[in-house]
Amino acid sequence: MQESILKFNYLKKICNDINKISLELSNEEISFYREISVHVKFSDPELCFHTLISWSYILYHEYSAKNIEFIKKKILANNITITEQSIKSKQLIHSFRTIYQHQMDFDNKQSDNDKINLCNAWFEEILNKSAPNNSEDWIICVNQLLDYLTELILSIYSFLLSLKENEHLDIIMDEWKKIISRNYSDYEYEKVLHLVLDNLGLNGYFDTRLLVKKHSSAWSKDILILPDGFDFTKHAYKIIERFLLNKEIIPIDGNDIKSIGVQNGKEIFNLLERAKEIFYNEPCNKPELLNRLREYIK
Repeated sequence: MQESILKFNYLKKICNDINKISLELSNEEISFYREISVHVKFSDPELCFHTLISWSYILYHEYSAKNIEFIKKKILANNITITEQSIKSKQLIHSFRTIYQHQMDFDNKQSDNDKINLCNAWFEEILNKSAPNNSEDWIICVNQLLDYLTELILSIYSFLLSLKENEHLDIIMDEWKKIISRNYSDYEYEKVLHLVLDNLGLNGYFDTRLLVKKHSSAWSKDILILPDGFDFTKHAYKIIERFLLNKEIIPIDGNDIKSIGVQNGKEIFNLLERAKEIFYNEPCNKPELLNRLREYIK
């Protein structure tokens, strides 16, 4: 399996080179690749295939998943040549891992059947049979899979090299960093908050900076669970709009009611409920809302 060993070592070298470039371009903020603890075993061709699937799964779906998806989209958007097989290799690896390393209920799960069909079709394509049945077959599968992986990784490497001369480098890197970290600033949340308040007819009645400061951490938790490639403005808008409607946020709180002379806890609660009714029927700013509440103070 000397050829397979050479191909695998070359793949790892390119991953490491990509790591150096990504760290350089991002001022040490983005590490594309980490050493994977799973060892690909070349002592037996079939075992090699299975361990290569495990190694590739970690690369594609865990350690470098966000990086690969982000750069892959940029490659496609810039019409850089890459084969369909290489693009689909992520799905293929996921399917093989499910089949060989997880229990499946073939009768009840259509998705499992789809994975089996995908893998069988791949075997048919490269072996002209539904599954490998000897060492030579497994070696062919290992080498073909390594070729797919290497093609995609080389495309990523070439794209990152081209970024060094790209006039939009700062914009692309900023987008990449955000995708990786999901670390959006309060300023970006505040811009979306203004859009929501405008559409709800509520702009001008809140201290938006204070509102964002209090609640952006909760909104960020919702952002963290979104799939890769999400549109921040679109999803942040939904999160903030739902938050405002569900929480019924108003421009005042209990301390503001205390400032106009109310100290009883139950009365403060009742006045806050009244303030919600007043505000959502006729939106107004903080001083006006407090003034209108005075007539309800006992």
